[in-house]
Amino acid sequence: MDAFGRNELAKGIDLAKRSEATVLITGETGTGKSTLAEAIHRAGSRAERPFVTVNLASLHEATIESALFGHERGAFTGADRMRTGRLEQADGGTLFLDEIAELSLPLQSRLLEFLQRKTVTPLGGCVERKLDVRVICATNRNLEQSVREGRFREDLHHRIRVLHLRLASLGDRTGEDFSRSVHEALESACARAGKTLHRMTKEVAELFECYPWPGNFRELENVLEIATLASNEAVLDVADLPSWFVEAARASPAFRLNAEVLIRAEARGRGVVATADVPLARNYRKTLRRFETAVLRHFLDRHDGNFARAARETGLSRATFYRKAIQCGLLADGALR
Repeated sequence: MDAFGRNELAKGIDLAKRSEATVLITGETGTGKSTLAEAIHRAGSRAERPFVTVNLASLHEATIESALFGHERGAFTGADRMRTGRLEQADGGTLFLDEIAELSLPLQSRLLEFLQRKTVTPLGGCVERKLDVRVICATNRNLEQSVREGRFREDLHHRIRVLHLRLASLGDRTGEDFSRSVHEALESACARAGKTLHRMTKEVAELFECYPWPGNFRELENVLEIATLASNEAVLDVADLPSWFVEAARASPAFRLNAEVLIRAEARGRGVVATADVPLARNYRKTLRRFETAVLRHFLDRHDGNFARAARETGLSRATFYRKAIQCGLLADGALR
């Protein structure tokens, strides 16, 4: 995420904390949506009131309506007592609806009605109850696409997206933003473990940068929690990291590129491609792919498109070099572009 994106997100979060607006938080799994939702609640005027969380993906569709709106005794088979819904439990506070895209169309209509009127009628009941509840929603799905496909109501989408906070994945963060995220997570892990780690070795930093982080910040926190507990020094070393993580990071395309192409070429005294010659993208993996493409093209140009000689100079097998060239878009119908 670039500086502009960070500033816009920071402004949106600040506004969410100072207002009563309905908020939609989007982002991949593990980017911290629920943590942000609670932080918004704790920083606002409702901080001393309930913060109620409902993960809609974890509930059976037949029970969601009762869970949200409650029911009266005898409302349906098995309803042997009255149940207070989560909306009513959150009265005066905040209701956080995680995985909002999982809500069925009929229940989307009921939620829209509540947001418009701020009243609920439990299942089997006939008396409306006026509530004062702020709603924050979150999803890892593209709601705009769900609206286009008819799986999510457009009017509800507008109603819950008064403020939209889009969280970038860890893999989309580059440079200083990525380093800041890692060091903030390290500081938190140290605080929980009662330790002080002043820095991490260059080898650890390289593994962190090369690993794609499919589990985002949650995965980063888990790795650092184990590493912090395992460390007996003031410096975090590779030996402190979980073995599965080290293996996965070293097997990543980014790490292999560094190890197999750049290091080998540099050791042979062959100037390859300077990073300054490659335009940087906002996304780390896109930037890496641009650099890899430039490296492969450089060697192919040096050898007039001869894959065998180009692969031999880089230290890659011909099959690996050929596969990477296809992945980087350097081949079209078997011919060089």
